[in-house]
Amino acid sequence: KIGFWNTVVYSTLKIKGSYDLAIAFRQDPTDYYIAKYKIKSKKHVGFYHADPDYVGDTSSWDACLSEMDLIVGVSKAICNGLLCHYPGLKGKLRTVYNMFDAEMIRKKASEEKIEYEKNIFNIVTVSRIDLYTHKQHNRIPKICKKLKKNGVKFHWTIVGGGEEKANLQELIRKNDVNDVITLTGVKENPYPYVKTADLFVLTSMSESYGMVVMEALILGTPVVAGDYPALKEILPENCGIRAENSMEGIYMAINKVINDKEFYEKIKKNSMEFSYSPEESYIQFLELGGKKDVQI
Repeated sequence: KIGFWNTVVYSTLKIKGSYDLAIAFRQDPTDYYIAKYKIKSKKHVGFYHADPDYVGDTSSWDACLSEMDLIVGVSKAICNGLLCHYPGLKGKLRTVYNMFDAEMIRKKASEEKIEYEKNIFNIVTVSRIDLYTHKQHNRIPKICKKLKKNGVKFHWTIVGGGEEKANLQELIRKNDVNDVITLTGVKENPYPYVKTADLFVLTSMSESYGMVVMEALILGTPVVAGDYPALKEILPENCGIRAENSMEGIYMAINKVINDKEFYEKIKKNSMEFSYSPEESYIQFLELGGKKDVQI
């Protein structure tokens, strides 16, 4: 059962009304506890937003996952990963993809004009800075060093911040690539940077979904990403490259995109024509409480 601590702290919490679904959208045992035991509902659902292979100690989840009626992963890959870690969830797992307001994303992308250097290939990455665990930003200075050595004319802009920003700056210095990398820090609106760039690159070892990939496609920017399990659910092959997930694999993909002009024109055209629809996500969400649930 979910721990004694929650029982005591929330003993007086009363949530009025009856509902068809009680959803713990935040991935946290306390949220699961409230959704399960403090809301009168026909069905209790917990969302799971992380790759279970990369979340570390999951012992605190063992009870709360099993006590929900359904567990929702934000990709089929995450549901399959959860099933490997928790075989007892078989039949209780569902997928609901992240939803995007494409119109809002395009509007915000036009609010600011980004002036990248002209006559060179401009790459952008948007994410929290993390060197050696999840996001793998440590790969970027090494990739840039190889591109620079080969005489490629490019610039890589990294939008985002984090505790490891200073360590990334040191890696940039050690690899002598200060002239081809810009760290902007955190930006409230990163979309203009993505829209104006020639290529979006994601260096992550894994993602539960990869929202930035979909946002790039919505803005018509091709994508290179290290291949992780959920990526094939998001990135069409004709809009970029699902690269072998290593420094060398991502380097080779970027090098091809920059040097193969015909290939780049094709993926750029396809990305510009990419059409996002939230319909599949809406259907998945509505089916959580309906008769069309499909078990995995």
